[in-house]
Amino acid sequence: MAKGVEVDRFEKRQEAMDGKGMIVCMSRRICVELCDEIIKLRPQWHSGEDGKGQIKIVMSGSASDVAEWQPGEGGVDGV
Repeated sequence: MAKGVEVDRFEKRQEAMDGKGMIVCMSRRICVELCDEIIKLRPQWHSGEDGKGQIKIVMSGSASDVAEWQPGEGGVDGV
């Protein structure tokens, strides 16, 4: 799904016009897993630093979340 639907579609859209994209997922788990798959396909899009990279997750968090989800938590200012 990451390659066929999201990455390919986004890159084709970028050929026509610059801009941003947003993916809305059914659950936070799905969001994290999809982001991980996209990063495998396009590692140059990722950076662990907040102000760098081209792909980020913005989501609410919970104290009971697994550690792998925590980098995306915190809202726009936390990304």
